[in-house]
Amino acid sequence: MVIWSNSYRNRLSFSNVSNRLLLTAAGVSLFAAAAVVNEVTVARYLSTNGTLVPSTIWAIRMLELLVALAGVGILGARSRLATMPTTKLMEGISVGVCALYIVLCARYALLNPWRNWDMLPYVASAMSYDDGNIERIHAATYQAAREAGAANLMAGSRYWEDMATNAEHFHQQLPFYQVKPMYVGLIYLGHKAGLSYVTASVVISVVSSVLMFCLIAMWLKKFTQGLLWGALTILSTWAIALTQTSRLSTPDTLSSFLILVSLYLLMETPSKVLGYCVLVLSLLARPDNILLAMVVIAYFNFAAPPCLAVTRRWQAVLLVAPLALSLVVRHVTGFYGWWTGFAHSFYGWMVAPAEFSEPFTIPAYMKVFIQVLGFNPVFERGVAFIGLFLIFTLVTARVRLRTGSVYSHAAIAFALAVVVRVIMFPEWEDRFYVAYYAMSVICFVAVWRTSRLSPTTESSSPAAVAVLGNALDRQITDIHVS
Repeated sequence: MVIWSNSYRNRLSFSNVSNRLLLTAAGVSLFAAAAVVNEVTVARYLSTNGTLVPSTIWAIRMLELLVALAGVGILGARSRLATMPTTKLMEGISVGVCALYIVLCARYALLNPWRNWDMLPYVASAMSYDDGNIERIHAATYQAAREAGAANLMAGSRYWEDMATNAEHFHQQLPFYQVKPMYVGLIYLGHKAGLSYVTASVVISVVSSVLMFCLIAMWLKKFTQGLLWGALTILSTWAIALTQTSRLSTPDTLSSFLILVSLYLLMETPSKVLGYCVLVLSLLARPDNILLAMVVIAYFNFAAPPCLAVTRRWQAVLLVAPLALSLVVRHVTGFYGWWTGFAHSFYGWMVAPAEFSEPFTIPAYMKVFIQVLGFNPVFERGVAFIGLFLIFTLVTARVRLRTGSVYSHAAIAFALAVVVRVIMFPEWEDRFYVAYYAMSVICFVAVWRTSRLSPTTESSSPAAVAVLGNALDRQITDIHVS
């Protein structure tokens, strides 16, 4: 027989108004604090360096911050919008607005891509599938950049100038990019399908962002509906930098999409093995996903509710698979290793990374760690999103091992993954954390929505997560079994 513990239920589901308001106020405060720190720090940095920012850029940045604030405000407020009955007209309006929004964003990304320098070695890596000559690959890559209107990538810094003139040095950069074979392979396939290499590199990001938007919308639909669902879908995807990342020629949006697909399969479907396999395969898009994969696989199987676990045989396979896949990819692509990549990112871009021989030392690592982590995050959304994420985790921290809401455990697992990732690679850029930001929003919505109704029925099922109501108004609540 299942008995509901009132104190336990109130502590975890935020069923009373004061707890819900406290959570909302904490979230809004974190967004506001991040906005203030962000803008003040950027203004001071720019004034010190004597560089002026166009008013349009400031307006866009402030609008993004207001959107993030509005998203949390709408989510937490017990407003008429949150309790408004849903009609077919409202559903149709929400679907139409969301569709129009993502179509316009995709069109804008395709017509106005960011020609980031990383595009060049990714394109060169794809070209290397057909041609092994260093000089021809170098010439063809920069010719493709000129044809795409990205001639500015040939100058602007000594590093860029050296890459544009020295084919050998440029070739030594490729292992940093070939270690992401899924993205490079898709660029190659896009070219074979008739696209230019440069266009294919952006199309992958745009398509991934559209699919990710649809997945987030579908996921949020399980907890909200009507106008609130449409507003939250648009506000959250805007706030997590999804539309901005889609303009880059990088594998970040593809990687984030695979991570979200894996988590959706794990948390919302019975396809647990498939979910874990997709998570492992995300290493082919970004090798540093091994950190998230190992944390999630270990935590979900040994600390989270049993509904997220697989058999012991599969546990053994899944714990070994990320390590084995990572080693194979690094061996095949000739990747230089973590420390060389770390030095390349934080010591300064090396024109000849193959010749790097400085040994790893803790003082050198700590100097970079403190310097980078203490400065870079204030320019990104991470302070706000991960702050909100941790607030959510702390408020629900009394979840017991192997019991409780899957969303509470997902929050804890992702928080642990953030800590591990920051330790290994302290650079904080929004494009690396889009999936983390998205999961923080989804977990927050799940907890908020769950708190609106208190359980009134009993169930004889020992499941850690009780599904109450229909598919559009499902309540996932913690239970105490005795």
